[in-house]
Amino acid sequence: MQAIISWRHLEHSMALEERINKKLTHLEKFSHRISKITIILAKEGARSLVEFKIELNKAPTFLIKEESYDIHEAIDNCVRKSERKIKEYERKVRSKKSDKII
Repeated sequence: MQAIISWRHLEHSMALEERINKKLTHLEKFSHRISKITIILAKEGARSLVEFKIELNKAPTFLIKEESYDIHEAIDNCVRKSERKIKEYERKVRSKKSDKII
């Protein structure tokens, strides 16, 4: 899985980047189809914006956005939403495969 992190109006932080990479390895447990994740971290005034664009092999691309005053909270919420979307998609694919077998 390839991960690209972009920083907008925000200084690059190695601690934050390591935290994000740790969270992304957690997402790999839910699908082997993840090929690329693009993360955009932005600061607009006091608010922090986090956007995940998850590209899956032979599947739709998921776009998850979160906004919060705390960037760590926004990242955690994006990861939770991503996990939910990926699980939902994998469940749907598995149910279609089992329908074809019967």
